[in-house]
Amino acid sequence: MKVFISYSHADERAVERLKTHTAMLAREGLITSFFDRDILAGGHLDAEIFAQLESSDVFLAMVSPDFLASNYCYEKEMERAVELHGAGKIRIIPVLVEECDWKSSPLAKFKGLPKDAKPISTWSNENTAYLSIVTGLREVAQGNQRPVPPTSPATPSTSASIDIGAKPKPAYRMKRTFDKIDKLKFREEAFAIVREFFRSSVAEISAIDGVKALYRQLGDYSFTCTVINEAFGRGVAHITVHMSTDRDSMGDIYWSNQENAERNTANGSWNIGHTEYDQHLEGGNYSAFGGGRERAFAPKAAAESMWDDFIERAGISHA
Repeated sequence: MKVFISYSHADERAVERLKTHTAMLAREGLITSFFDRDILAGGHLDAEIFAQLESSDVFLAMVSPDFLASNYCYEKEMERAVELHGAGKIRIIPVLVEECDWKSSPLAKFKGLPKDAKPISTWSNENTAYLSIVTGLREVAQGNQRPVPPTSPATPSTSASIDIGAKPKPAYRMKRTFDKIDKLKFREEAFAIVREFFRSSVAEISAIDGVKALYRQLGDYSFTCTVINEAFGRGVAHITVHMSTDRDSMGDIYWSNQENAERNTANGSWNIGHTEYDQHLEGGNYSAFGGGRERAFAPKAAAESMWDDFIERAGISHA
């Protein structure tokens, strides 16, 4: 489960404490998290933040007076998250850091953490508050709670049980046309999703005994990964992934099964296609020609396909 953490920099200490308390969830592979300090130098701040938001499962709002006063947190990140929630694409969880007028905001529709939506700052032992948050996130990640629609603002939050912000299916979809700008934006967002999937997956698989993995950023539009399965004689695999900059013709997103590969080589590629309703990725591994390359993939599904092929070359597969 990927968690997008939205916060005011005035509350950075609370975010750091939260990341410390959720370390076991990360070690168990139940969650990965993103916040703006994860962006590497040279990254396009707005584009990367919103690409991360679009690809997340949970929007975690660190609610405080500073959060509500922040135009970026409130008017950009939170309002986009509310739109995604309305489209059934993300779950919203407010985490109450300090007492504030949050009941007057759209977040009032969602049950908050810690328990009873009691702000962290009002607990006599803050560690107990963070434990309540971790317990709630674990329930969401493990799918123990059945999602229900968000409560109305007048309904008090009486529990940390996570039926928070269910993901309703959108009632309608509309046909549309896609121009060059739509394609460019989708390509950047899709590449950011693929890049984050590999970065977090490398961190996850590195925790397995007998496996070593390395992720390296080569630039804004390229990265390379290596994985070693020490128990398997031929258990070394590499991949380098590039996003097209319109100066090459290998594909909108393409990859080579080599370390730090040049842009003029590829073992697979994705190109952007579309229906009358949305855009998607088409393609896959070149060795699979005739085996379903015409299928449409969402960016996350495309990343999963690339990752599975990558680790399989090192003698690793999902249990």
